[in-house]
Amino acid sequence: MNRRLLSIEIFLILASLAASIVAYPHLPTEIATHWGMQLQPDGYSDRSAIFWLGPGVLCAVALFTRFGPWLSPTRFNVDCFDATWQRLMFLIFSFLSTVFAIVLWSALGHAFNVSRVLGGAFCLFIVLFANLLGKIRPNFFLGIRTPWTLASERVWIATHRLAAWVVALSGVCGFALVFAGRPQWSPAPFLLAIALSGAYSLVLYKRLPVEGHSVSANE
Repeated sequence: MNRRLLSIEIFLILASLAASIVAYPHLPTEIATHWGMQLQPDGYSDRSAIFWLGPGVLCAVALFTRFGPWLSPTRFNVDCFDATWQRLMFLIFSFLSTVFAIVLWSALGHAFNVSRVLGGAFCLFIVLFANLLGKIRPNFFLGIRTPWTLASERVWIATHRLAAWVVALSGVCGFALVFAGRPQWSPAPFLLAIALSGAYSLVLYKRLPVEGHSVSANE
C-alpha cells in the first residue's frame, strides 16, 4: 500500500477518533446516521454510533484497501491495476471522512443545509471516481460489475470507457441540481448513468459472438 496514502489515512482515523471523543458529551441522545435517496435523514441511532460512523468505518475501509487484493479470486485480482485501486479506495476513504465531518457538525447543532452539502460532496466524489473508472480491470469490488462485463474483459473495458464519460456527466448534472436547489435529485443522474452502462454491457456482449470475437473471461 502507498505509504503516503496510508499515513494520511492513519492521521484521519486518529483525528476522527479524537473528534468523536471530544464531541460525544455535547451530542444529543440520538443522531442521524442514515440518509435516503432524497438525502433526508431516515435513520437515527444512539450518539455512541458516532464512533463506528467515523473511526470505525474509516478503519474498515483502510483494512479493505490493504486486504482486498488478497481476497480477490485469481482471475479477478486487483493487482493488475494496483495504483488505480489505491487511488479509488483513498477516494472512497476521503468521501466517507467528509460525510463523517458533515454528520458530526450537524449533530453538534450547527445550522446548515445538510442535504445540499451532502449532495454536493456526493457529486464531486462521482466526478473524481469517474476520472479513474476507465482504468479499472475486471474485479468483484469496484466498477460496473454485470454478468456480461465479468464474462468478457473486452466488454468490461469498453463498458468502463463509456461509463467514465456518462458517470462524470451525471456528477456534473448532479451539481447543477444541487445549485438549483434540488439536492434531493442529485443522485438521480448517477443512477441513470449506471443503468445505461449496464444496458450497454449487455448489448455489447450480445454483439461480440456475431462479430466473431471471443467472450471468454481469459481473453
